[in-house]
Amino acid sequence: MTVPASHSGLRRRVSRLRLAVSVLLLLVLGYVLFLFNSGGLRTFQVISRSMEPALAVGDYVLMKRVGRDQPLRGAIVTVENPQVNGELLAKRVIAADGDEVQLRDGMIFINGRRETANRPRIEHVPDQTWKVAPGEVFVVGDNRNDSLDSVDFGPLPIDRVHGILVYRYWPPNRAGRLQ
Repeated sequence: MTVPASHSGLRRRVSRLRLAVSVLLLLVLGYVLFLFNSGGLRTFQVISRSMEPALAVGDYVLMKRVGRDQPLRGAIVTVENPQVNGELLAKRVIAADGDEVQLRDGMIFINGRRETANRPRIEHVPDQTWKVAPGEVFVVGDNRNDSLDSVDFGPLPIDRVHGILVYRYWPPNRAGRLQ
């Protein structure tokens, strides 16, 4: 049985497309493996409610290494817990270099302006003011009343930031880029 010339050309085009897609997929997988092996990309499991609703207990997320001079304000990061050696906490950076953070009547103010995120009042914490020095960050959990964060221990040196949480991959129904 002979194959018409028009079908033969179609098969060649499909074969080339398959080859191109396969090579591209291998390159992407190779790059991801390289990032994991070099420490540029790691996994992180959420173990507390402090970042709800953005992150829930049991979520698995990808964490990328923080680049030099990378802006962090607004990012969800992992930081070393200053109270428990070796433990990482997921928190949101709300202030950095030179910012002034005030806690007044349970509300957070950054450089005199009320925080834009719609968050409940922080309960049972006295009014305080922190000056964030160059090379430091002020981190808080989105679930402010169930979070161990800079309200408790003050600003952190930037070298205590281990990475930026960028993508939730588990559970699949909540998978997606983190904001």
